[in-house]
Amino acid sequence: MRSGNLQRAVLGSGRRLASNAIRPLTRLRYASTEHGREHHDHHAEDATEYPKEGFATSTVFKVVAFAGAIAAFYKYAPSASDDNIITRYISNNFTSSEVWEKSNLKHTVLEQQQADNNQLLWSAQKPPVHRFRYPQQIDQALPHRQPVGSRVDLSDLVVKQG
Repeated sequence: MRSGNLQRAVLGSGRRLASNAIRPLTRLRYASTEHGREHHDHHAEDATEYPKEGFATSTVFKVVAFAGAIAAFYKYAPSASDDNIITRYISNNFTSSEVWEKSNLKHTVLEQQQADNNQLLWSAQKPPVHRFRYPQQIDQALPHRQPVGSRVDLSDLVVKQG
C-alpha cells in the first residue's frame, strides 16, 4: 500500500517537473511586445547628476603632482658627498655593511658544514659483511636435515666478535 502511494508521488512529481520545464518556454515575453501596452504619458526625468568627464580628474592631478615632486627632488636634492639629514639618519639607524658581511660569511660557513654533513650521511653504505644477530645460529643446524651433498665443512669457520 505504501509502495503505491510512493509510486504515485514520484510519477506526479515527474509530471509536474515536465510541465514546469515546458511552461517557461511558452511564457517567454520579449520587451518589444510588452512595451506597447505601457503608458507613455509620464516619463520621469533622470535626476542623477553624473560627474564631469575629462582629463582634469583628481587622479590625473595626483599623478602629475607626484611626477613633478620626483623631478624636483632629483634636481634639487643634495649630492651624495654632502652631509645632510637623510644620510645621517641612514648611517645612524641602519645596520652597517660590515655587520652584514660578517653575518653572511658566518652563514656561508655554516651552510658549507651542513652540506658536508649531508654528503657524509648520503654517501653512507651498509657494511659488506653479513652480521648475524645470533652467531650461535651456525652451530644449531641439525645435521640430519641436510640434503645429500650439501653438507658444508665449517671446521675452519671463525666468527668475528663485534
